[in-house]
Amino acid sequence: MHEEYLRRKLEYQLTLEFDTLLHKLGKRNIILGHANADLDAVGAAIGLAEILETYGVSSKIVFPEGPSRVARELLAKLDIKYSYSSKITPGVIDSVIIVDTANPVQLHPHTEIIDDSGYAVVIDHHKEGKLKDIVDTAIVLPEASSTSEIIATIARNLSIPLNPNVATLLYAGIISDTAGLRNPGVFTFRALDYLYENGANVNVLRELQDTRQPDLSERIALFKALSRLSYARICKDIIIAITHIGSHESQIARKLIELSGDVAVVVKDTDIGVRIAIRVSKRALENGIRANEIALYIAEKYSGEGGGHDAAAMTTIKTMELTAERLSEQLGRSLPGKIARLCTARRKKLE
Repeated sequence: MHEEYLRRKLEYQLTLEFDTLLHKLGKRNIILGHANADLDAVGAAIGLAEILETYGVSSKIVFPEGPSRVARELLAKLDIKYSYSSKITPGVIDSVIIVDTANPVQLHPHTEIIDDSGYAVVIDHHKEGKLKDIVDTAIVLPEASSTSEIIATIARNLSIPLNPNVATLLYAGIISDTAGLRNPGVFTFRALDYLYENGANVNVLRELQDTRQPDLSERIALFKALSRLSYARICKDIIIAITHIGSHESQIARKLIELSGDVAVVVKDTDIGVRIAIRVSKRALENGIRANEIALYIAEKYSGEGGGHDAAAMTTIKTMELTAERLSEQLGRSLPGKIARLCTARRKKLE
């Protein structure tokens, strides 16, 4: 009964906030996702663009660094055409809606866009992050599993029909961010029902996985990462794997978990500093180890910005003093102790 009351209250709040947002958007509107946009960010951006179109609001969609590889493959598979640009011209923006992004540094090289626009909004589901404190309007619902879930719920609440391919993209964003529905949010199943009613292909991720093969650069990156790997064993059976690489950090982190690691930390050099992809296994989660907590710990230690989900998170550190190689060595010394304390505290609580 309490959960149903909470859901209805949040739905009402979301609809009200979105209605207010519609009346403040300008004619020159940009929807902006985070760098290397994943399925959730891409689904949320394109789904939101379709909703706004029904109100006569046109939008340009911008993804710094472009969409991730799996997102690009799904867009191609669904034959979704969208207004995409990697550039934003300063001074010609009336309003910007930032989706699935918790921290300004994730918008690089467009971190100044909030100051350049007349009205800035963030729509997100991440609890931690600085972005919500510096925009004009923040629609942040940590009770949702994904930003795609929020956008699908807006469409459902307002009875807005969706193109089947856009519904499929939103569906994929939800499935991806819930780890195959293992971590659902307050709107997840109602949102999925609505997307299914609008023609979403519920098997799309499985079909994509069946046909996807890593390209040569990703395969080489994996072997480089393995050659630089350091690992530690804590709490008897928890294995931490730390490495550094020049590309494909998210894919490498995921692969290290598939190869029986419990905590994977992959560090990459960027043009503004270093970026760290973090993944944790189901066994790590059961032992109280959360990827977003690790991301925040690293961010605090090195004056960066971090956040994400229980199973997957990211930290970005603006510094040219630390290379990925040097930082991975430092994390190899400091992280095992930090994570061991989380694990030990969890196990003691269960005794």
